[in-house]
Amino acid sequence: MRLCVVFAVLFFVEAVIGQFATVRMKSVVVKDDEEDDDFVATEEWQTVKKGQSVPSGLHVRLNLETGETEAKLLDPSERPGATAVAPVYDEAAKDENSDITENKERIRESILNIESVEDSITTEEDIERVRKRFRSYDELKKKFEELNLNIKTDLELLNELLAKFRASELKEDEGEDELIAILTDLEYMVHQVDNAKEFVQAGGILEILPLLNATSPRLRSVAAHLLGSAAQSNPRVQIALLEAGALPALVRAVALDTDPTVRSRTLFALSCLIRNFPIAQAQFVTEGGLSGLAELFAGGDSHDKLKLQLKVATLLQDLLQERTDALMAEDKQREERIRQYEQAGLEAHLSEQGWCRRVVQLLASQAQVPAEGFNKVRRDDFSSAVSQEVPVLTHHDAVEKAAGAVLALARGPCQKEYRGNSRLISVINELRVWYSELASRETQPDGQYFSGLFELFDQLSIEVGIKTGTKDEL
Repeated sequence: MRLCVVFAVLFFVEAVIGQFATVRMKSVVVKDDEEDDDFVATEEWQTVKKGQSVPSGLHVRLNLETGETEAKLLDPSERPGATAVAPVYDEAAKDENSDITENKERIRESILNIESVEDSITTEEDIERVRKRFRSYDELKKKFEELNLNIKTDLELLNELLAKFRASELKEDEGEDELIAILTDLEYMVHQVDNAKEFVQAGGILEILPLLNATSPRLRSVAAHLLGSAAQSNPRVQIALLEAGALPALVRAVALDTDPTVRSRTLFALSCLIRNFPIAQAQFVTEGGLSGLAELFAGGDSHDKLKLQLKVATLLQDLLQERTDALMAEDKQREERIRQYEQAGLEAHLSEQGWCRRVVQLLASQAQVPAEGFNKVRRDDFSSAVSQEVPVLTHHDAVEKAAGAVLALARGPCQKEYRGNSRLISVINELRVWYSELASRETQPDGQYFSGLFELFDQLSIEVGIKTGTKDEL
């Protein structure tokens, strides 16, 4: 017979002393084919022989050295008391089992009493009523098929869109809307950096570049937008665009395209290509990029052209700030980065190609207020200064962008030209006095817009050599 040891509920583990482990047990029965007499306990430890029945209430332990079971009477301190473990019958569990049984019986009876649907449908009216309340299996199946969407990864979607673009072979006057829809979807996807890299890997740039010469301005516009979105803050795409010869095409489109939207989006793509990329900036200068941008300042002063001029001013300010940041950096690539910016030679070309004068002219044009509307503009400015509910006139944003570009040029390539420049000094003084007046009227603690503009012109005054004072002194 196999050795079978049954341990009762009452037990505890006593500390192991020496090479022994002791366990208090309620009852132990050791059965074997040998003798089956009862164990007689004393106050001393005795070996329990095989087949002996151990009464409950004894102290039992297992000798780890000999492997034998030993037992003795409990010491007075070990008598069961308030802390002794005793079996407890779970009345709540019994009640729960009883409830479950009753619930099963109740459910069984309810199922047996359910009326058959076929028995309840006896007339044509009943059939029609059921049809109105419930949809057929075929209808439900169709609905579930519609809901079973085919989930695809971004890479699969990107490749699918490129495949559609390549397979379309549409003429620009046939299916242009469909082609624009594909390009728009691609533009949305390449905002994600990894998707843009996959776009390059799949040869997307070479597919899209020819569209910059399309006869449709809509196609030219969406193609430029797509290339700019892919290149934005993405060095791998910037390198791919440069290697693909995109820069001359973008410069040409900015300079010569007659559509304002195409020009704006092409300028966006060009700026995304050359920002934080001194090697591209060097090619931009070599390819006549500054001359191309200068075309935006020629001719009339339309609203569309003004928007483009301000974007160019902001771009130049950012490019100059990049070089300043490179000089201030302390990382390992500092020397190499400075060398690349110096090799680009942007500052020297800005001075040589008349950009110092061009940006000052832009600032002066925004400082002028027509005589017939002078009083109204001043009233609106005062109102926006004292109340945040009155919007700031849009021309202040133009002034801020133009002044920021002038300040960047004054600290760099145009420093000598701006010192003592009477026209520039006159414009700065006029705007500085006006913004000082508006700043003094600002009452909102978290809306100090005009104060910021006053500080900007205060810095400009210092750069061009104007003696400055505080707002109160003015």
